[in-house]
Order: sequence, then C-alpha cells, then structure tokens
Amino acid sequence: MVKAFSNWLLSQPGVTRIITDPSPTNLRAIRCYEKAGFVKCGVISTPDGAAMLMEKNKQANS
Repeated sequence: MVKAFSNWLLSQPGVTRIITDPSPTNLRAIRCYEKAGFVKCGVISTPDGAAMLMEKNKQANS
C-alpha cells in the first residue's frame, strides 16, 4: 500500500519528492519504506526526538 500510494503521489504534476521520518528504532517501518523505494538520508533531530529522514524521488519511481 505504501509503494502504490507513493508511486501515485509521484505521478502527480509538481510532486518530485516525498519525505518521511520514522523513528530510527522502528525497524519495521524503515524496512517497509525501503521496500516501497524510499532511501535513508540519515538521522535528524526533531522537536519529537530523533528521526530517520527518508526520501523517494520521482527519478527512482520511473
């Protein structure tokens, strides 16, 4: 479902990148996003604590 939805979003005009930020300790969510085509960019600090920044670009969707 995540892969289908993110591919649909990237097919929309003007959408070139999707960002998500699961907890770095949520390995199941990270693996789910990786299987959907997202790539880890690194751990960032947010007001809610650490987050694994992940992105999926339109080029990767093609």
